[in-house]
Amino acid sequence: MQETPKRGHKLSRTCISCDLHGAMEITGVKKNSLNADGSTCYTLKAVCGSCGYLNGEFKPIWYNLYELGVVV
Repeated sequence: MQETPKRGHKLSRTCISCDLHGAMEITGVKKNSLNADGSTCYTLKAVCGSCGYLNGEFKPIWYNLYELGVVV
């Protein structure tokens, strides 16, 4: 089970620069808000392992934790 997202954790997603799907290392985490249902909204920055592009630098990557330790 993954904890609240932290720098250095790996995130599986598709890069908006090279369109390849794979693990990216999280380089930045910002807690945005606590939702009415108790979930937490974050924006993340993550470096693509294929091309090195910093995803989330110009277009935010939003994540919502519906349960502690579960990134959706």
